Amino acid sequence: MASEQTSREKSDVPGEKLAFDFWIPPLKQAALFSVKAILGIRDDCCGIAWTYPLSSKATLPKQLDTWWNEEVAPLEHIKVDAVYCDFENVNLTAQVREWMALKGIRFEPSPPHMKGRTNIIKTFWRPLLVKVRKMLGDQDVASFYFPAAVIKATKLMALEPTKTNPGCSSPFAIWYRKVPFGGYLRAWGG
Repeated sequence: MASEQTSREKSDVPGEKLAFDFWIPPLKQAALFSVKAILGIRDDCCGIAWTYPLSSKATLPKQLDTWWNEEVAPLEHIKVDAVYCDFENVNLTAQVREWMALKGIRFEPSPPHMKGRTNIIKTFWRPLLVKVRKMLGDQDVASFYFPAAVIKATKLMALEPTKTNPGCSSPFAIWYRKVPFGGYLRAWGG
């Protein structure tokens, strides 16, 4: 069974396989909040993602604990089996690998559909940054609100239905098994 799971290209069970990556924002954009990196975690099945700002290497385990306690532990149907990563020899990656091992989660190299920086950027960071640019628009406030906008854009993207999910469901609906509240969102042109 283990060889069957590792040979599959994409997971079909929410939470079974997650991918993580770090993005280092330009110094000017992250200076206000003293953000050194942004941790991105993405589910391989439904595409839901979470982003957390990291002000230092020491804050990484705390952010991972926050993510686990708020987004994974309360949900009985979510069982994380493996985490994808490109096995970069970076201090932050090694720290995540240790943290995941404590939770009993395997580390695997990224599958072909996520392999390399180009695909990670295409599938995760580029759509996120496009939404951030649309949200900010004004160049004067862009650097001021940038880290907060990345986090909010991630949450908004989770609420939007996608054609890659069954029934064009939103990633939120598949992960949490409930329909998200979108009452505060405006209809286009409204």
